[in-house]
This record gives sequence, C-alpha cells and structure tokens, in this order.
Amino acid sequence: MKILLVDDDLELGTMLSEYLTGEGFNATLVLTGKAGVEGALSGEYTAMILDIMLPDMSGIDVLRDVRKKKPYADHHVDGQRRQYRSGYRPGDGRR
Repeated sequence: MKILLVDDDLELGTMLSEYLTGEGFNATLVLTGKAGVEGALSGEYTAMILDIMLPDMSGIDVLRDVRKKKPYADHHVDGQRRQYRSGYRPGDGRR
C-alpha cells in the first residue's frame, strides 16, 4: 500500500515514514499542503495521513481541494475535536 504522508515537521514526518516503511508500507513524505493536494490527485496513493496545521494551507483545506477535484474519492477523517472546530464533517457532501 502506498501512503502519502503530509506533515511540515520534517523530523516527525521522517520518523513516521520510516516506521510505516518498516511495517511494509510504501510511505512518501511531503512537507506542504500544496504538495499534498498534488500527491492526492496523482492517483498514486492508496491512503493519505494528513497534518491539520500546515504552513501554506490547513489540512482541512487540502481535503476540500481534493474533494472538489476528485469528488468520487473515499475520505475518512479522524480527530474529532478538529473536525468540529473547522466545520468539516465526514460524509457531509460539502465541497
């Protein structure tokens, strides 16, 4: 399984990427929301692990951009408190 890891913390992202690779996943780390959107839209990845607070855009905005351009993709969001503060609700159909 190919996983796109989007996190601006290089140390944490590298550590998580190495852990996922050790568990048999093919993990790719990108450091910006823009790179996350591009990676998600590339169709190369089965899953994405996404930080909410990125320097160029929020993780929620990354999801919104992907949903606008690829509305048929399956999205699962975890992190209950952040969802409700941002106004994003999984499966709410808003784009």
